[in-house]
Amino acid sequence: LSENTSAYNAWLEVIDQKGIERTIAKAGQRIELGTGMVMEVIWPGADLLEGTESDANNNSVVLQLVWGEVSFLFTGDIEEEAEREILYDDLWHDLNSTVLKVAHHGGAKSTSSQFIAAVDPQVAVISVGENNYFGHPSDEVLGRLGGVEVYRTDEHGTIMVTTDGQRLWVEVAGAG
Repeated sequence: LSENTSAYNAWLEVIDQKGIERTIAKAGQRIELGTGMVMEVIWPGADLLEGTESDANNNSVVLQLVWGEVSFLFTGDIEEEAEREILYDDLWHDLNSTVLKVAHHGGAKSTSSQFIAAVDPQVAVISVGENNYFGHPSDEVLGRLGGVEVYRTDEHGTIMVTTDGQRLWVEVAGAG
């Protein structure tokens, strides 16, 4: 992407210098983590999105972690364009997940009603700084999350979600 930062380029240089193997994430990749845990790459697809308001955000890696009856959907910074592609692509994914890491810090251009309906989470986690410049999370996203139990780092501090593959526990450490 044309939006590579100097920090990202420095990171790539270190990886190359140390001879660390890297794999470009693409939809459909599955990683068996042992004891029945599976991580699947949901996004990006083989063809990256171009010409969106933020190609870097819309090509964020989206991962689904499944262990037994519990699953997590990690959405990066995707926005509505990527959500639509994920919802209607040829690979069709079962996005239903127990926990949703809300995209783009709860920004208004992400976490559409259709996406929430497809994920149908019990718990939503929003990683967001207190009193941030962007006003995240947006009231629109919070409204769209409706009856979902929402945890926010700006209000709850560190959020730890634990599972045994059957049950789910959420612990918070307190903000500030």
